[in-house]
Amino acid sequence: MQNKTLAIFDLDNTLTDTFALWHRVTDVALDLLTDQFGLDRRRILTAYKASPEQYRFADFEKIIQWLDARNHLPYAANAEAQYRKNATKSYICEQMKKTRAQMSVFYDDALDTLRELKKSKTDAVIYTDAEAAPTIKRLWLMAQGAGGDPLDTVNLFAHFYCRPSFECDSVDLRDIDPEFILAMKRKMTLWSDRLYKPAPAHTLAILNDFGVKPGDAVFIGDSYKDGGCAVPLGTDFVWFRRGAICSSEAAKTVESICDPGWNYGEDYMRSRFNELSAPVATVDDMRDLNKLFTFGAGNGFRDTDAVPGMRRIGPQFLKRERHKGIGPATHL
Repeated sequence: MQNKTLAIFDLDNTLTDTFALWHRVTDVALDLLTDQFGLDRRRILTAYKASPEQYRFADFEKIIQWLDARNHLPYAANAEAQYRKNATKSYICEQMKKTRAQMSVFYDDALDTLRELKKSKTDAVIYTDAEAAPTIKRLWLMAQGAGGDPLDTVNLFAHFYCRPSFECDSVDLRDIDPEFILAMKRKMTLWSDRLYKPAPAHTLAILNDFGVKPGDAVFIGDSYKDGGCAVPLGTDFVWFRRGAICSSEAAKTVESICDPGWNYGEDYMRSRFNELSAPVATVDDMRDLNKLFTFGAGNGFRDTDAVPGMRRIGPQFLKRERHKGIGPATHL
């Protein structure tokens, strides 16, 4: 078995069941919008689908404000109607927030695997196409379900790689422990080049950050796009097949909110694998990684200069200025 010192993890549908999350929160929103405001579900879904991607897939509650700003919610003719409308909007947002918290949990096998890697002193990182603020928010909620000190969850990872936030994060993260936010931001790099997976150049930068050769790392994800980040470099890709499986109920919701041309599912992923993305192994339980590889101590994140297209947040903490509350912003 080949020894690995760096494990690169996708986030959505690899460490947590994001299909189920999208399904439940979207259903809650649509049900409440139709029940509370008497709206036609199909018409509101059409408007819902036109909203920014981050609102549909991450900052769910913001979609209510977005719909209202674009006149998709009923007009309030007087102060009393406006009061009732605002109260209803708040109620819907609270229900969506509650559902998101319930659904944002680690796969049990993923959490077990991350803890074992920590014991082996293997460097583990998250590389996601999600924006920074939603990633922090998601990890915070997942940490609640993991038990213990939430900072223990941050410490399972040596670094986080994601896209810049859609907008200022000072409001988005106000309900999260500042120490948790600061701990993540100190380990965070943003991709400012607007490249999405598959992006081997991103993986190469990660390898450089940890001073490892391509063969010393393994990339774990649910999509051929994750494979496309690793295989061209000679890094082993392990397909987490279970993450590509979407229940029939969730599939209908996912199809209704995704942009045209976006595809998913086990069969689709299999059809897209080729010589530049094919996995060396397929697992349904993350703990099976220990049957495929041995894991050893990594080099740790090296404080190297960022290459073009990368923005480190960590070094900003060293500037001679006071960072209020949650530290440097995650938007560019």
